[in-house]
Amino acid sequence: MTYAVILAGGVGSRFWPFSRELEPKQFMKIIGETSLLESTVERVKGQVLSKNIFIVTNNIYFYEVKAQVAKFGIPDKNIILEPQGKNTAPAVGLCARLISRVDQDAMLVVLPSDHYIKNLGNFKSTLKKAIACAKDNLLVTIGIKPSAPSTGYGYIKAGARFQVLGSRF
Repeated sequence: MTYAVILAGGVGSRFWPFSRELEPKQFMKIIGETSLLESTVERVKGQVLSKNIFIVTNNIYFYEVKAQVAKFGIPDKNIILEPQGKNTAPAVGLCARLISRVDQDAMLVVLPSDHYIKNLGNFKSTLKKAIACAKDNLLVTIGIKPSAPSTGYGYIKAGARFQVLGSRF
């Protein structure tokens, strides 16, 4: 079964002064009428059942997350509160551990909650291809080609089996 893990625990430090700890970027309506978090949930609909969407967040954001995702039918128990914010890997690990207790064969789609995706059609097509590849026991990463090195982001050195799945989104 496919599950979505949406990371929504950021405190808005990179988008300052527009976002702050009590109003981080993922809850803002930057483009359009929905927040970045709502847009992220909307992007995985059709690929992942609402009952299989999990959101990892900071405990101070529980009620805001709950309010923003209520219309999607995501159960409250799927809002996972980090005991302490420690960035991406521990948040994903926590959620993976919790999901594995219910489904040992779970496949996770991990998404940040604060991205703007311009070409939704291309993204959904790429996500569909990525899920198909993951079903063949492959690790799939979706991202953009960097224009310059940055210590704020991780790097992936592609090996011989590296394959480009989709186009720009």
